[in-house]
Amino acid sequence: SAVAIDTSATDVITGDPTNLMGTAQWGGVVLSGRGITSDGEEVATEAAPSDGERFFGGTDNEDSSGSLEYIIIAESGFAFTTDEEVQGLTIEAAGSGTTIDFVQVLRSDDDCVEWYGGAADASHIICNGVEDDGLDIDQGYVGNIQFAIVRMGAMAGNHGIESDGQDLNTPFTAPNIANLTVLGNAGSQETVGALHRENFQGKVYRSVFTDDLLAGGEVDFACLNVD
Repeated sequence: SAVAIDTSATDVITGDPTNLMGTAQWGGVVLSGRGITSDGEEVATEAAPSDGERFFGGTDNEDSSGSLEYIIIAESGFAFTTDEEVQGLTIEAAGSGTTIDFVQVLRSDDDCVEWYGGAADASHIICNGVEDDGLDIDQGYVGNIQFAIVRMGAMAGNHGIESDGQDLNTPFTAPNIANLTVLGNAGSQETVGALHRENFQGKVYRSVFTDDLLAGGEVDFACLNVD
C-alpha cells in the first residue's frame, strides 16, 4: 500500500508550486509491504503519529507494493518524535514485485530514501539537497539499487549511505548498489560519503564518493567509514 502522510490535511498542495526551497512541509511517501525483515513478521512503523498504529512485514519478499515512477517528492521529511520520522520516501518491507524508478526527492528534512527490510529494487534515484542521509538501509533489505545521485544539503547532511546490518539478526542487510554518485557538502554536520556498520553484507559497484565542487562543498569527515 502507498500512504502519503502530511502534518495537516489542508497543507499538502498549497503555496507557490514553482518554489520548492522549503523542507519538512509535509511527511512524505510511505510504501508498506509484506516482505521479510530482520525484526520479524509484524513491525510497528515509525511513519505514524502517536495516536495511531501501522504495521509492516511478513514472509513474502516477492510481494508488490505497487509502482512509483516519474515523480518528484519535494519539501518532505517530518519527525513525529525523537528518532521517529518519515523520510522523503520510506520503503517498509516492500517486495521485489514493487516498481520504484525515476524518483527525485528534493530537499528532504530527514533522509532521502530509507529501506526497512524487503527486496524492492530502485533505479534512477536522485536525492537533491538532503538534510540527513541519502540512502538509509536497514532491517535486512536485500534488493538492488542502481543509477542514483545523492547530493547532500548545503546547510546539513550526514551520510550519503547509512547501512545497518542489525547486529546478529537475520537476514542481514545485503543490497547490491551500482552506479552511485555521492556529492558531499559539509554544513553544520560532518558529511560522510558512506557509513557501513553492524554486519552489513552489501556490495557497492562502480560508484563515486566526492566533493560537490560546483556548490563549493566537500566531504568533510570521510569518503568511507566502516564500523
